[in-house]
Amino acid sequence: MSSQKPIDSNLFDKLLKEQAKPKGRRAKKIIDTTIRTYTLFFKMDRVHGIPCDNPECPDERIGTEKQKFISVVNIRGKNVCKSCFVAGYGSDNADER
Repeated sequence: MSSQKPIDSNLFDKLLKEQAKPKGRRAKKIIDTTIRTYTLFFKMDRVHGIPCDNPECPDERIGTEKQKFISVVNIRGKNVCKSCFVAGYGSDNADER
């Protein structure tokens, strides 16, 4: 009862090929780690269960069963937890360590 014509298979294939083409990709945004805030920490790629490399880390969960919930980010080859990140551990400036 509808008055629509069937879709031409060539037209259908053409539309599928046009749709499958990627429209473009954005480059991954580079994060400035000189600014040390909690919000910046959570924007970075984090890993759980790896201990912080800071020998004076103030996190009380280290050495307990809750250590697997500690999230760390890798900055210049060092694993840094949230509290050490905000404190400035792992920065290039020796005065901020």
